[in-house]
Amino acid sequence: MKKVFLLFFSVFFFSYGQDIAIKTPVVRNLPQSYKQIFLDFFINNFEGVQKYNPEKNFDYIMKPYISSIAGSYNLCIDILKAQKLAHIVCVSAESGEQLADKLISNIPEKINFLHLKREILIKKVNLRLTTSSHNYGKEIKISSHNGDTIVDYKKVIPSSAENTITFDKVIINIDTALLDNRQAAKLMDFVLKGYRIQGILIKKTE
Repeated sequence: MKKVFLLFFSVFFFSYGQDIAIKTPVVRNLPQSYKQIFLDFFINNFEGVQKYNPEKNFDYIMKPYISSIAGSYNLCIDILKAQKLAHIVCVSAESGEQLADKLISNIPEKINFLHLKREILIKKVNLRLTTSSHNYGKEIKISSHNGDTIVDYKKVIPSSAENTITFDKVIINIDTALLDNRQAAKLMDFVLKGYRIQGILIKKTE
């Protein structure tokens, strides 16, 4: 019985007791405000992950690179062990919501030392946009000024809908709502925390 317990403890420690560091993400063709959002996502949601400190020794070091091409996302993580590149893991996504889903489900499958601290529950909400724009379609996608699609096309719904997240003074160009860097980072943070947009409400201002 003692041997069985020691074996179990050893396997558990190997899987969950490792020191894992993450460096500040390198962000290309995206709002620089995303750096802290993605850094916090990994630190807050995965066991043993902490911000890189050059004065400490770590079992693994992760170096994320996040970029956007034609509105889509590409995220790659260099994984270093003993200061040497051991592995590279990449995921691509057409929207921020899809990227969040892949980070929650695919990344732990591809990186065996990453384990979620807790389940990230999906929460359905609506997005309320106040705007002086008058020309918009029946469906709208949400992008940053860099052109990345945080939320893909959603239907414009009646303004009486409840359970909303609000962004003010948004520019809407027919089918695209453009958020400034601060707003884009805020929405990306919501998405990484499990919020998913059901519909979009438009409130016109003069």
